[in-house]
Amino acid sequence: MAMVRHDPGAATGATPVRSAYAPVLPTGSALGPPPPPHEVPQGTNVLGVLLICVADAMLLLAFLTAWWTIKAGSPAWPPGDVQVGTYIPSVITITAAMSCFSMAWAVSSTRRNDQRSAAVALILTAVFGIAVANAQWYTIARENLVMESSAYATLFNLLTGWHLVHQSIAVGALVLVGARALAGHFGRKTYDPMRAVAAFWYYTVFAWGVIMTAMYLFSHHS
Repeated sequence: MAMVRHDPGAATGATPVRSAYAPVLPTGSALGPPPPPHEVPQGTNVLGVLLICVADAMLLLAFLTAWWTIKAGSPAWPPGDVQVGTYIPSVITITAAMSCFSMAWAVSSTRRNDQRSAAVALILTAVFGIAVANAQWYTIARENLVMESSAYATLFNLLTGWHLVHQSIAVGALVLVGARALAGHFGRKTYDPMRAVAAFWYYTVFAWGVIMTAMYLFSHHS
């Protein structure tokens, strides 16, 4: 015969009293239920990168202002003993522009959840980026302008080296995002880090276009 347990609180409608021997698990502890995962809102990474680019563009503007100011007060710019060609900078510009298309292809493939095309596009973009960085390093080594020799040499190495550092950072960020893409961390709705790296990549290409225009198109070179 089954025994029916009488609950005194059920008849009166009162809240049953918890037993003094029942353990109470605090919320969020190791024994309690885990807290909900923290999700970063979409667009946060892109906004952060854009703010960094705006601040960095002000530094580039300061360098270019010094370039134009010193150039306006110099009788010869560059100095007569400096022979800087425009062939390699033109190749750098074309290569950087091509990397924009491959970067856009990578973002579009990630949005469509096409991981294979995204991986190919990221590898192609990294190859373009490494080629740009290598050409800039070769330009600095080939010209071999001592920074203390003239204001032109100082600003030439400063602007070219400034972009070389940014290009190296962009390639490193691209490798990290590419590794995450190959691991399947991105999809149709979760590709904000990819967009952030793409925004910084486009900024480096735009910055080189500005440097190319100021240093070579608006200055006499052989």
